[in-house]
Parts: sequence; C-alpha cells; structure tokens
Amino acid sequence: MPDPVAADLQRPLVVIAHPDDAKFWAGGTIAAWTAAGVEISYLVLTDGEAGGFDPSVPRSEIPQIRRDEQLRAAAVLSVGPTPPSGNWIWPHP
Repeated sequence: MPDPVAADLQRPLVVIAHPDDAKFWAGGTIAAWTAAGVEISYLVLTDGEAGGFDPSVPRSEIPQIRRDEQLRAAAVLSVGPTPPSGNWIWPHP
C-alpha cells in the first residue's frame, strides 16, 4: 500500500543533533520514505566528538568514526548520495 505521506513529500530535510540520531529516532520512517522514492537529506548539527567512552580511542578520532558510522547507516536506509556530492551538511571542524 502506498504511503500517502510520502506521496506528498518532495525533499525532506532530516535535522539531527548527533550522527546517530536519524537511525535511532526516525530510521523506520526514513526507510519507508526512501523505499517510496523520496530523496532525503540530512543536516547533522554536531560531529559526534563527545560520543564515545572507550579510553583506548583518542578523542581526536571520534568525529571520523561517528561520520563513518553515519554514512554506513544512511546507506542501509538508502539515504544518499554520500559526500561530497551535496546531500549532506556537516559541521565545520
């Protein structure tokens, strides 16, 4: 059955504070919309630098780890294309 909400969407922007928020908060909705052919963009407001508790991982490496995780999760949800082609906005370091 077609999603009536997705039918009215043109280009939703998912605004999230942290790199993992989209999949945790709206993963099912995002997957349904991309399956319906909706092109979704993400706006990630932080780089995830505070998201880690492993003392063996240097704090300076955390943002890249979180970015890589977000890109893989977005691929699972069919959100793309990946940077630098323009569907993502990341905070400046």
